[in-house]
Formats: sequence, C-alpha cells, structure tokens
Amino acid sequence: QTTRWRWHGNVKYKERTLEEKTKGIVIKSYDSGDRDKLITIFTPQGLVCAKLKGVNSPLSKLKFAKQCFCFADFVFAPSKFPVVTSAYLIDSFYDLTKDYDRFDEASKILRVAKPLMKENEPNPDLFVALLKSFKNLAYNNVQKNVVYAKFLLGLFYNQGYGFESEQCSNCGSILNETRYLNLSSGEVLCNFCKNQYNQKVTYGMNKVLKIIGQTDYDKLNTIKFSNQILLDTLQLLLNNYTNVLI
Repeated sequence: QTTRWRWHGNVKYKERTLEEKTKGIVIKSYDSGDRDKLITIFTPQGLVCAKLKGVNSPLSKLKFAKQCFCFADFVFAPSKFPVVTSAYLIDSFYDLTKDYDRFDEASKILRVAKPLMKENEPNPDLFVALLKSFKNLAYNNVQKNVVYAKFLLGLFYNQGYGFESEQCSNCGSILNETRYLNLSSGEVLCNFCKNQYNQKVTYGMNKVLKIIGQTDYDKLNTIKFSNQILLDTLQLLLNNYTNVLI
C-alpha cells in the first residue's frame, strides 16, 4: 500500500491506496530529462507506459529495469501516469546482447509483435509467446530464423490460419506437393480450386511449416532445415503478415 495525504476542509487525513503489481517485458525506453526514463512495458493485461525516476543515476537500484527485453515484476504507484516504485528482476535475457544474430532476431520478433499490443487490451498468448521466444534465443542453440518463424506461425494459428491440411478446403481432394493459401479465409486449396490471388506454398515450405508448428518452443533446438528453404518459408509468412494479422 501507499499513503497519500488529502485535505477535507481544514482537516488533513491519510488516504491509503493499493499499489499495482504485474509481470511485464520492457519493449521501449527513452530519456525523460537528465535523470528519468519513460518505459513501455508489455504485460499480460496490455501495454503500460510508466516513469522510472532517477534511474539514470549510477547508484540507482532499478537500472536493470530500463533495459529492453527486461522481464520483471513491476510495482506502480497509483497515479494518472504510473511511476515504477520497485521492480524485481526475473530475467534480463542478457545473452541476447552478446550475439548480434540473436539480438537481431529478438528485435525482429518484437517489431512484428508491437502492432498487436494495445493499452488495456489483454493478450496473454502473445505475452507467453514472446517470453518463450526470448528464452530460446538467449539460452538454446536454435538454428537462425527458426524461432522467428515459430513466433510468426503462432500468430497465424491464433487467427485461424492452418497450413497442415492435406485436403483441399473446397473440393476435398488430396493435396499434392504444392498447395495454395486463401488469405481472406485461411483455406488451403488445390491447384484446380486456386485463383490468381492465392498464395503458393511449395512442398518444402509446407514441410517446414508443419515441423515447426508441431514442435514445442523448448524442442526447437532439435530441428534443422536448409537455410534457403527456411528463408523462403519465413518470407512467405512475412509477405502476408501485414495483410492477415494487422
């Protein structure tokens, strides 16, 4: 609890208000004057913008909380603009900053996730997927771009888009090596039912999507693909990301 002094007429009294506490990931940080930082925190309940007072001081105990990717329990003083009064570090994912490729992949994941983050709009599935992605990139020896593809694929699945169907959604025929994705409906179509607007998914891409989709985050280090087919699959997801998910 925090205590706030209030006046009622000539009488001064104490008003006790509850502090708010939540787990969150810092996704943005910038200076506010010489000593303070403004940070954007993604929580399971949505985005929170808050101030870290005096955190630019070398003696500040909350210096860790201004770093991007910081995962912590944050405590906020109740006010119109939240102020972080304390924070308890859970994981800094510090290893991400020691390897350029891992840091770059984590940054790309965060970039595609940001448009889906809203203030006062809970998205616990996205929050968990981000944590699992950062954990894999920081601590597991996973092939480059596999975590990125897994994260993107999860976003498609959450919107009802499936890639693993072996039958045409329109005529019911068994799909051959190449199939086509109807982005407006999420249906998978055969060569005869497709139209010029459907997205081609080659046999190799479909195999990569199927394996990644069926593999849990903590097992991603057990799968390997040729770099080119993985890049082609990732590009398939990225090319359609804006139209489908945002």
